[in-house]
Amino acid sequence: MAKLQNQIWNIMYQKCSEEEQKFVQKQIDCFKNQDTPVYNIKILQFQVRVALVMNLFLCYLLYREKNNLKDYFFNQSYINTIWFVSICLQNAIVLVPKIFMMVILQIVLNNTYNTDELVVNIEEFMKTKIYYQNCYISKYIWMNYGIGGVLYLFNIAVGFYEFENSQIVSLCNFVLYLMIARLILFIAKVTLQSKGLTEQQLTNLINKRQFTVNEDFCKKHEDCCSICLEEYLVGQISLQLDCKHIYHISCIKTWLKQQNKCACCNQFAFREL
Repeated sequence: MAKLQNQIWNIMYQKCSEEEQKFVQKQIDCFKNQDTPVYNIKILQFQVRVALVMNLFLCYLLYREKNNLKDYFFNQSYINTIWFVSICLQNAIVLVPKIFMMVILQIVLNNTYNTDELVVNIEEFMKTKIYYQNCYISKYIWMNYGIGGVLYLFNIAVGFYEFENSQIVSLCNFVLYLMIARLILFIAKVTLQSKGLTEQQLTNLINKRQFTVNEDFCKKHEDCCSICLEEYLVGQISLQLDCKHIYHISCIKTWLKQQNKCACCNQFAFREL
């Protein structure tokens, strides 16, 4: 059993070639240049989860309509039918790397104990074939969505909406609406959590909630700072948010300048807005 687990892990963590690494280097550089890698990983996990739900739903949609595809192709619009089948199949294919990505990301987070180690581990993860294949397939999926947008305008121009039997056109439009909803959901999450505190708000929060770590605190709190993943030491200045989560003040200052959220529970850190 252990041997099988090692073989599966080796397959999942297989490194991509140097040529393939060039394809994902932009994402690696972007991640390494950020000040809050833990937050970025949570955003990446959220993005993967939303994409996975959409991938699964489009697979279901293709399965549900499989008996009607022949009629759609010959009686309504072969262009729309080809696009619908291709986008659903692409979403089905990308399911495998997406699921593996979810597993690997969680393993990396569970086995990382400081920020520097996290950056190194995520960089190694981004160099795997699983991540490359996900990015490569996703690139063509987004290109296909662009084609779908053009097709949407074409359907309007030629008046396909006037036909009584236009189920395939409606299905194609529904898929495009799903894509737009996914984008809006992701942008909304990033925007809401990326609106950081002003210097004045940050100063007011620190003056109200900061404290100095003492021996009693260290005995009662054996956990570590959720941002840097390092233990609290006697004499360090820390900060407790309204939600009762505690961080090193140097860590949480950097975090709160980028988003007004607790790193653990996502509650607002500063409520007087």
